[in-house]
Amino acid sequence: MKVRFLLVTGYLGAVIGAGFASGQEISQFFVIYGYNGLKGVILAWILFILCGAFLLYFAHEQNTCQYQQIVDLLLGKKAGQIIDVLLAVFLFVGISTMLSASGALAHEHFFLPKILGILLSYAFILLILFSGRKGLFLSFYFLVPIKILLLLIITGLLFFTEPKTSIADLAPYLPGIQNRWPLSSLLYVAYNFALAMVVLTEYQSISGKRDGIIGAAWGGIILGLLVSLSYFALLHFSPAIFHYQVPMLYVAGNLSVSAKYIYTAVLS
Repeated sequence: MKVRFLLVTGYLGAVIGAGFASGQEISQFFVIYGYNGLKGVILAWILFILCGAFLLYFAHEQNTCQYQQIVDLLLGKKAGQIIDVLLAVFLFVGISTMLSASGALAHEHFFLPKILGILLSYAFILLILFSGRKGLFLSFYFLVPIKILLLLIITGLLFFTEPKTSIADLAPYLPGIQNRWPLSSLLYVAYNFALAMVVLTEYQSISGKRDGIIGAAWGGIILGLLVSLSYFALLHFSPAIFHYQVPMLYVAGNLSVSAKYIYTAVLS
């Protein structure tokens, strides 16, 4: 059970980054399509389960915990080298965006210099990296449940309430072509699983084949649940959330000021 729990937290921790937790990704990939976005959420839910389970199955079949080897085996050596370079650039851009978000949150909500927020986050990342693979696993083990709990509380409180805005009122803020939700869902999963793949493959070394597959599948199930709850919570406050860089802070602020500042601290 401990191994499966570690896999679940690792999967969730790799996906629930600044974009997910801020609500920006859910808004852009799903909420913007109104109720059609729910179809995309369900499709993403299924894909997260299947992709996570297949990745751990394949990693155990090939007896590897290196994502580069997984890419080479699936796409070939030459294509694998290109993908590896693109993933490195993608990861660099991703961490730069997250550090930038930490600086913005420190400045806008704690009235601290942006550079201080960036340096504090960077120092924490270095601490985790220097502690090795064990430190990475422990960081997911402790930090991810806290973030998930806050997401569940905020989104869960709004799940059973009726949205304030009808789909007719939302129409002017939605794109003209509503049948693009399948492509949006596929892009969302591909975008996030590229990061998750790098982290999840590492867990092959600490899990058995059965535990790996089950843990990754459960991670996909919980991830899909969080995407669904976030979708409904953000839809509840549409179209206002489209005017904010961190929509979930707007949602949390509508529950209470304390919830907003607690969530800001966790995002930072």
